Amino acid sequence: MGYDQATTDDEGVGGEWRAFRWTRTGGTAPLATRGANSQSLAVSADGSILVGWTEDTTGMWRAAKWGADGSLTLLGTLGGAPSAAYSVSANGAVIVGSAADSAGRARAFRWAAGVGMEDLNRVYARLLGDGSFLEAAYGVSPDGRYIVGAGYNAATNRFEGFLLDTVPEPASLLTLSVGLIGLLRA
Repeated sequence: MGYDQATTDDEGVGGEWRAFRWTRTGGTAPLATRGANSQSLAVSADGSILVGWTEDTTGMWRAAKWGADGSLTLLGTLGGAPSAAYSVSANGAVIVGSAADSAGRARAFRWAAGVGMEDLNRVYARLLGDGSFLEAAYGVSPDGRYIVGAGYNAATNRFEGFLLDTVPEPASLLTLSVGLIGLLRA
């Protein structure tokens, strides 16, 4: 498919940012937007999905997904604004980025069809120490399992990178299943 993505302001739109898709056979095609500006930041390996942000009708950035046909889907919010999608899995099923929560704090998110936008701080709260938080997710592995980003580590009192494994380890699953078998026998 050979898709690439970028933004441009060279089409006489007065310095506005416009997301577009480029193909070898079709050249440049603008992507749908809700406001004056948009930017695509990543493309799935199969070229079917682009992600980034578009302004909504109030001028606020909103995380966005564009399909192969150029259709636009806004990914939702965590209760605040703005938001942006930074990366997408190989097949386009998992999208990650950063969104403001209802208190206006930047929080890392994961989006999947049928699930919607999830605050990684809530989903993986048990992994975070008191006062620590995941601010932004910048990358996701091709299979959607691993997420990388940046956040605040209260134990070290600094911002650091993170690598999140979203699937429990086999040993944890074995312990869980042994515990469930024990309960069933009781």
